[in-house]
Amino acid sequence: MSMSITPFSDDLEPVDAPHGRPEGWSAPFNSSPYTAPAHPMERSRMILVEFEADEQAMAEAIPAPLVWEPGTRALAFIGANRQTPTSLNFLEGAIILQARLDDIVANYIPYIWTSADEPMLAGREVSGRPKLMCDHREVEETGNFAYSEIVRRGQTLMSAGVTIDSHATAKDLPLKGGYLAVRKIVMPEKGRATLKQVIHHETGGSFRLDWIYGGRGQLELPKTALSAVGELAPTKITGAWYTQVGWHLDWGRIAWESWVPQDLGIEARGH
Repeated sequence: MSMSITPFSDDLEPVDAPHGRPEGWSAPFNSSPYTAPAHPMERSRMILVEFEADEQAMAEAIPAPLVWEPGTRALAFIGANRQTPTSLNFLEGAIILQARLDDIVANYIPYIWTSADEPMLAGREVSGRPKLMCDHREVEETGNFAYSEIVRRGQTLMSAGVTIDSHATAKDLPLKGGYLAVRKIVMPEKGRATLKQVIHHETGGSFRLDWIYGGRGQLELPKTALSAVGELAPTKITGAWYTQVGWHLDWGRIAWESWVPQDLGIEARGH
């Protein structure tokens, strides 16, 4: 027996369970791991390293319908985060590129890892971020040096450090407001089309800077079988900062969506 998907309507009625217990926001529905937005980032104490990378690898890291914004640099960060009510404490590391959708140019994250499953699930299922799990590490401070690393299944995927040598200001940061993400909702039925969406989050207006230092940076993105992040192959570090920031992650906006074929014939690659 085949069933069709009910078209979207503002008049949709909830499907109530016979026992009458209200359904949670996310599965498992009787003890949801995360709630509906907003998911404010109360605090992220992070190492940021700006770098030049292989341009073809940056372009290939961004999925359609987005395109890489030519001439832009990459940014790596590793942060000790507090994002309630999703998670009180977790490590997160990511790569940020600049991407375009029509007239929107914003941050796009092709690689991101987190040490707690609640923000990983919320990021993947709601925000469209390609989050995977990593081991928990601290952002370590020794003298004027801050360092951390992203380790998954015993493999170091990214390490970053900065020796601070000056005070900096918000205008020194290369971060631009707003994020684009691509979410694919794959159907479990063979041959059924996949729903692909571009999600736009405007976060620039809520950005908060607690403190920031500039300095000399280091960054390693080893090539491993676990992730294609090593293909970025950094060629030059152009800036490094140690900072504590916060922002308000609220509901996003679906900027584009389309049904796409389930099997695109793309060679499977680890991320």
